Order: sequence, then structure tokens, then C-alpha cells
Amino acid sequence: MCLLQLPIALALSFGNWVMPEGIMWFWLLLVGVTAISAHYSLSKALSHADAMVVIPMDFLRLPIIMLVSLYFYNESIEWFLLLGASIMLFGNYLNLKHEIVNS
Repeated sequence: MCLLQLPIALALSFGNWVMPEGIMWFWLLLVGVTAISAHYSLSKALSHADAMVVIPMDFLRLPIIMLVSLYFYNESIEWFLLLGASIMLFGNYLNLKHEIVNS
């Protein structure tokens, strides 16, 4: 994934690259550490449980991120986000229910 993202980001940043300064390095490091821990946690969860259980839980990020943006950034609730999250969660629920019935 990084091998694809690095050249794309490099190409897009050529025209307006600005070197981070001061506290920005802390925030960049924090984002990097949380991203690595998220990937590690997802990999660990997939090694302990079936993907049909783990991945639907991963979709809970959408409503959680919406609540964080509502609380911290005073963003309005996007009804299309709720609709999309509902469709994904309902689809995952149907898949899990179908898997239980057929096993």
C-alpha cells in the first residue's frame, strides 16, 4: 500500500510542498503512530477471529468519526454518511445472519 501511495503523494506535492515546522512534527508523528497501531490491531484481530466478524466491526469507524467531528469540530451530521453506514452495517448483519443459519 505504501509503495503505491508514496509515488502518488510525491507527484501531487511537487508544486506546493512545505516543510513541516514546530508542533506539526508532533502531530505528524502522532498520526503515524496511530495509523501503525490501527493496522497492527486489525491484523491481530484478523489472526484471532474470522474476517466476517472483524471487518463489520471495522465499519463502526464511520459513525464514530462522525461523532468525533461533531464534538471536536462542530461539524454537522451528514445524513448521507448515516445512510451509507446503515446500508453497510445492514449488509454485514445479513451476511452474518446468513452464515449462522447455514452453519
